[in-house]
Amino acid sequence: DNEAQDEDERLRREPEAARALTRGTDLGTQGDLEGAVPLLRRAVELNPTLVDGHFNLAVALARLGKTDAAITAMREVIRLQPKDVEAHTRIATWLSVQGRHGDAVVHLERAAALDVDSQDAWLKLARGYEAADRPRAAVGAYKRVLGLAGRDDAALLDALFSAAMAAPDGPAAVDAARRLRALRPGHEGFLAVGDALVVNGEFEAAAREYAMAVALAPRGARAHAA
Repeated sequence: DNEAQDEDERLRREPEAARALTRGTDLGTQGDLEGAVPLLRRAVELNPTLVDGHFNLAVALARLGKTDAAITAMREVIRLQPKDVEAHTRIATWLSVQGRHGDAVVHLERAAALDVDSQDAWLKLARGYEAADRPRAAVGAYKRVLGLAGRDDAALLDALFSAAMAAPDGPAAVDAARRLRALRPGHEGFLAVGDALVVNGEFEAAAREYAMAVALAPRGARAHAA
């Protein structure tokens, strides 16, 4: 029957497809992307189920600046292998390059769901939410990253504080600012806590923080203005 004939044809083409994949991958590794692409295209034409062929083709196309074609090729990887975290992450990066941040977030969410204990996946998701102008969602993702890290990190707390202020999420901003001040003592830490308290509606407490900032930096115009 037709199905049996198709399977026989696929098996007959497999060796040639494998050779094209190997040669195309080698050329790509050596930097000959123009030479790699036709071979990788040939590999997936001969064997459309060749996941590595679609993946390597997508990467080569992206490096040549052919982002649309790269996205199309990587979508084939995801169709064949829906739980491929790297494929979701790569396609999200390319979509972001095109300014399609909402579409990118869909793939970043999938990657984080597939690799729930990955700090890197959640950090990329947090940044994706920010790029998509979803600061409240970014707050949750940054909290997840900090939880996975198991310790306070100044750069992560900075990012969480910025997202919380943009949300605005007063409680999260206050918590981030206070934790950050413990890592970076000085008048700027008091200013940040004061700003967060204002967002949280705690104006008297904010005034006390600003007063401490003035005491530490008497010539600081920002502290006096606050």
